[in-house]
Amino acid sequence: MKIALTLPTQIDAVLDKITEISLSSSWSARLAVVDLLQVLVFHNMAIFLSRDDWIEKVQAIVLRLLEDNVLEVREKASEVLCGMLHCSFLSTTDKLLELFKKKCKTKITIKRGRGIATSSCSIEANLESRESDAVRIRHTGVLGLCAFISAYPYDVPEFVPNVFEHLGAHLNDPQPIPSTIRKTMGDFKRTHHDNWEQHQLKFTEDQLAVLSDLTVPPSYYA
Repeated sequence: MKIALTLPTQIDAVLDKITEISLSSSWSARLAVVDLLQVLVFHNMAIFLSRDDWIEKVQAIVLRLLEDNVLEVREKASEVLCGMLHCSFLSTTDKLLELFKKKCKTKITIKRGRGIATSSCSIEANLESRESDAVRIRHTGVLGLCAFISAYPYDVPEFVPNVFEHLGAHLNDPQPIPSTIRKTMGDFKRTHHDNWEQHQLKFTEDQLAVLSDLTVPPSYYA
C-alpha cells in the first residue's frame, strides 16, 4: 500500500523534488513521479488545501505532464487531474475548461504527398515534427476535457453537455485522440446508465445526437 504522509514543513521541499523529476529526460521517471504526486496529494489533502501556492504548484506539474511527449505519461496525468477535479482540489475549473477547449483547436496540418521527393530532408522532418506536436497538444486538450467528464461518474454538471459538443468535432482526428474520446464516452455511458432518464434531460436534442455518435463504435469499414 502506498502511503505518503508528509509534514507541512516538508511540502515545499517535496514539491521542488517532484518538479525536478517531472522535468527528467527519462519518461519512466516522469510517469512514476506523477503517480507519486497523486498519492502525495490525496494522503495530505487538507495540508495542500491550506495554501494556494501549493495547489498552484501541483496544478502546474500535472498540466505540464499532460502535454508530455509520451502517451502513457499524458494518460496518467489525465487520470490524476480527474481525481483532483472529483475531490474539488482545483478551484480554477472554468479557466481550465477554456484552456483545454483552446488546445483542442490546435491546427493540425497533415503533410501531403509522403514519398514524393522534397527539396530538403530537414524540411520534411520539420513538417512531421510540427504535425506530431500539434496532435500532441490537441490530445492534451481532449484528455483535459475527458478528465472533466470522468470526474463526475454519477452526475451531469451543467458544463458537460457543451464538452460533448467539443469532443464530437474530433472523432476523425489522428490517433490517439478518437480512441481517448470513445473510451471516456463508453465509461460515461456505463456509469450513467441507471439514472439516464433523469440525466438526459440536461441535454438538448442536438447534444444527445452528438453523444450518440460518440458512444457508437466506429464502423469496421470506415
